[in-house]
Amino acid sequence: MLENLPKLPHELRNLPNARHRLSLSGARQLKIAVEGLKKTDFDDLVAAADVANTELDRIIVRGTKNVEQGKPVEQGGEPVDAAADVEQDEAA
Repeated sequence: MLENLPKLPHELRNLPNARHRLSLSGARQLKIAVEGLKKTDFDDLVAAADVANTELDRIIVRGTKNVEQGKPVEQGGEPVDAAADVEQDEAA
């Protein structure tokens, strides 16, 4: 979803030129979604993105430290003993 977000304005503007026509049901659902989009609090969205970035930075730093310390890391980047790291984070 986030990957496609920058394309959204173009897609909305290009709706009249869409190759595939929407069904009546699809048009109604999209209309509801577009009206909801117009009511979005974008300041809150930006604030939420800032919170997410802070958490992502914390995860990245923790993972980088684990790699540098030679701790085994799972494919997803989490340490094999994730519970121990959580306990360390909480103690800090």
